[in-house]
Formats: sequence, structure tokens, C-alpha cells
Amino acid sequence: MYGEIQIEITLANAGILMLGVDPGATTITQTTVSAPGNATWSANTGAPAYNLTNQSLITAGQSDVNLVGQGTPGTATSAATAAENAGYSLSEISFSIVRYDMPASFYEAMRNVLSSGAVYRLYYDNYSIFSGIGSASKSGTTRFSITTKSLNYCIGTFQLPNRDTIDAPLNSIISSKNQLEYGHSAATFTNQVCAGQPLTFNSSKYFVRNGSGIKQSTWIVGNVRLPPESVLESYNSILKAFGTKNDINGGMYPGCKNVADFVQCYFGTILSLQAVGENDLYTISGLDSSQQPVSIALEVTGGENVDSASDANQNTSVYKKDDLATPVIIAAYSSHLDVTVGRNVVLYS
Repeated sequence: MYGEIQIEITLANAGILMLGVDPGATTITQTTVSAPGNATWSANTGAPAYNLTNQSLITAGQSDVNLVGQGTPGTATSAATAAENAGYSLSEISFSIVRYDMPASFYEAMRNVLSSGAVYRLYYDNYSIFSGIGSASKSGTTRFSITTKSLNYCIGTFQLPNRDTIDAPLNSIISSKNQLEYGHSAATFTNQVCAGQPLTFNSSKYFVRNGSGIKQSTWIVGNVRLPPESVLESYNSILKAFGTKNDINGGMYPGCKNVADFVQCYFGTILSLQAVGENDLYTISGLDSSQQPVSIALEVTGGENVDSASDANQNTSVYKKDDLATPVIIAAYSSHLDVTVGRNVVLYS
């Protein structure tokens, strides 16, 4: 029905990586051997010298010669090891797909149905990301407009400054280099969660979604201004929107142990415009803005006190006072493809 389909996968940059423990200054000892000096054989009886360089003949017996000069020995020097550029690659990747070959009568019937004016419709989830300008207090308004048949929800959050700077994983305890390959048991993710450590994100700061310093956030849809939410209310709205509040089997990520963790590393405020609990992809329940674009705005009031002191452990300071975090809004909407006769494909976002 669709003809040839191409799938393109774009890899993120090296900023998603994390560093291991710094082994400290490492040097490599290199040996430099200089050219030997002109050591010579001289005869005890006064015979002509035998030169090792030009290989003159020996005119005296072996017991009657002396070695004069020892040459120049090799010298050892140390040089620092150059750091490697951060990067990664994927190898041995495979892709598989299940294809069902139906009888010829099936495809003939399909062509007849499409020829009669019927439309085959394929639905899928789609996402757009909008970024704003950061401020020292997180206060500000981020706006965007979108045209879609079904705008399901929007999530507002903040990305850390310099998130592309590769650093150690964001955990409270990181094993020292003395613990070698496997690390100390107290530094494992599970033990840190069980011990109630304050920071158990266990990933790169590239993925942190921070809400430190936010007092409240307010969504504005068109001319409708919704009630403001505190960070606790935003937390509850996230749980409700994704059904996590009533999920007794799955629940939250273990690293998000409380509201403080949510604010520091997992923050998000959600604008839900769909029927909550409807998981059927064919249910179009979001806001219809296909005829006229809808304007969405997220207004954030910041300025809440944030510790500005530098912590001795760099990995426990995720966000400091006056950091310029970038506001980001993720818009989720339902798109679909219409397929008609002759492999005519039309995209509806």
C-alpha cells in the first residue's frame, strides 16, 4: 500500500555520555636511545686500534686488546597521556520486521475497496519541541502556536545550562578509583536509593529536567488562563495524566523518591487536553486546532530560594542560584496518514 519506506535514525551528540572516575595524572615512561659513541679496541702491545665504527682489522690477539669508551646509554623520559575526545559509536545493529504475505485475492480486494473511494488511515503519536529563553530566576513566559487535529498534552520543563559538558553521573556517592572496576557497594544505585541519598538520578545531566526555584506555573490556552499550580500540584498532575497514581505494578522510577527529587531532576508541568485513561491510538480526544492554530503559553513564576553554595561533591549540586536554565515545552499530538488508490499518501499532523 505504501511502496518503499525509509527509516532514518539520528544519534544524539556526545553530550549524553558520562565520565568515569578521574584516575589522576597519568604518565607514560618512554625510552630514548641515542646513537652510541665511537668505542674502540686498542692493543696492549701498541698495535693499531680496532674501531667499531669503521670496523678496522685487529692486529693483536684477543687477550691483548682493551675496550676504550662505552658509548652513550639510552635515556628515559616521562610524558603526560593525552586525553581522548569524547565520542561513541554503535555497531552490529540489526533491524527486523514481520511481513505477512496474503493471497493475491486479498490485495485485489484491497485495491477494489480503495478504488471505490475508501481511505486507509494509519494513526501514530507525534511530538514537537519548543524552547524559550532562560532567566536567572526561571521567571518568564514561553509561547508557541500549533495546528493539529488532536493536541493531546503539553509538558513544560527546564534543561540545565551547559548540559552538553560531560561529567560524572548525578549520584550522591561515586566510587573512588581505589575501588577499581566494580566500585564500592555503597555507591551502587540500589544501595543509594535504599539509603535515602539526596541525589539518585543515575544518569547524565544532559537528561535532567529541573524545577528548582519555581514557585508556580500557569498554562494559557488561547484566551483561557488556567489556574496556577505549585510544584506539588504539578507533581500530582503528572501522576494523574499518565495513570501512575493508580499504578500499583509499575509506579515511579526508583530514583524519584519524593517531591524534592522530582523538583531537582524530573520536573514537569503538564497541560492535559485529552481524555485521561484512553490508551486507544484510534481515539482522537485532544484539542482540535486544524482549522485555526491555537496559541499555547506557559507562564512561570520563579525566585524561590535556591542554595548558591558550592558543594564539596560536585555531583550533588545540580542547579545553583542564578543558573540560566532553558525552558522547554513538548507538545504531543496525534497524526495520521491517509492512503488512497494508487499509493497516494497524505499526511495529516
